[in-house]
Parts: sequence; C-alpha cells; structure tokens
Amino acid sequence: MTDRLPFLPPAEHQAYRLLLRMTGAGPGDLAAQAGIDAGEAAALLESLRDRGLATGGPPFEALPPDVALGEVLLREQQDLEAARRMVASLSEEYRTTARRRSADHLVEIVVGVAGLRQRLREMQDAAREEILWFCRANPIAMQGPDNTEETPALTRGVRYRAIYERELLEKPGELDSILEAIGLGEQSRTLPTLPVRLAIADRTMAICPLVPDAVRGVGEPTAAVIRPASCSTR
Repeated sequence: MTDRLPFLPPAEHQAYRLLLRMTGAGPGDLAAQAGIDAGEAAALLESLRDRGLATGGPPFEALPPDVALGEVLLREQQDLEAARRMVASLSEEYRTTARRRSADHLVEIVVGVAGLRQRLREMQDAAREEILWFCRANPIAMQGPDNTEETPALTRGVRYRAIYERELLEKPGELDSILEAIGLGEQSRTLPTLPVRLAIADRTMAICPLVPDAVRGVGEPTAAVIRPASCSTR
C-alpha cells in the first residue's frame, strides 16, 4: 500500500499535506515547513493550484480534499475507462488481423463473459447443419433462457443435440427452456455429471472453457475457440 496519492509526484503530495495544515502559505512559509528553497516551494504551490488542489496565491490555501480530490479521482477514473476501451478495441483489431494474416491461426483465446457470449452467438448464427452441446450445471456465459439464438437456428433446420447435467434442470427457467427447445426439435439427454463444457458447430468450430470449475471466480472466464485451417473466420 502507498502512503501518498498515486497521481501526485512525492514533492507535490508532501506540499499539499503541509498546505492542509496551514491557514495560508506563501513560498517562504512552505519552504520553511518542507525544508526546501523558496523557488522550489513557489513552483510546487503553482502546480497544486494548476491541478485544482489549491487556490489563491500568494498566500495559497488548500482546497478541501473531498472537493479537490473527488474531481481529480473522477478524471482519473474517466481516463482509465477510456484506456480500457482502447485496449479492448486494439485487442479485437489484433485478433482480427492475426486471423486474416495466418491461415493456420487455429486457436483464438477469448477472455471474459461478454466475449465468450458473443462467440457463442456467432457460432450458432453461422451454423448450417448441427450444434452439439455439453451443458454443465453452472453456466459461465449464458443461462439457457438467454440463448436467443437457438430458436432461429432450429427454425432454419440446424440440428441441436445436447447433453445436460441433471442439476441444471433444477435451476430456475432451465427446464422450461429445454422443453421449449425439444418442442422445436432439439435432441436432449441428461447425465449426472459431465467432464467438460463444450460447444461444437458443424464439426468445424468448437468452444471449450480453459479454466476448470475448481478455480472459477478467480479472474474472468477464459475459453478457446478452435477452428480448422480451412475454416473461414470473420
């Protein structure tokens, strides 16, 4: 743990803390308290004012931390969120470029619930003949009632064959969703347990989680999307 604000240089953090304890200070006052020369103190006070942490000058007065730092932290949070979106965008661009560049780029690693849900959606939308499911009792990307892609796929003639862990049928809404799919043509079975989660489309694309259930909850879910070299990608 750090004992200073991470977005402030150490000297400015110290100057702000000293200024909080003073009713008002000029460069000479701060220099005496901090043990620095007046020129450096003047530069620190002006920097604090520019950051919105102090007002006046001289004398300078510290603005209340809950007001001054609240705005600073909000800006930091907004910058971090913008950076996160940029990283996600660049990562997606990299994956798309890599798949186009290399015909033998067979495995794509997907991290996070949203990304995995999107790949499952794309897999079903692109299927032409068959979807095979191994559905364990604790879904990591979507609940059965949320799988809105299955009904259109069944309607256009895609054959669904699914094996469900028995415990899954006890989850709210799951049994009704399965029965509805069976009514539309899904072929379903149940087993007490399944060894793995798995989804296969047209025997040319598979999605398989890489993180075992024993360590679920530690980080985001991660899955491999596996395609043959001859399979086109989007």
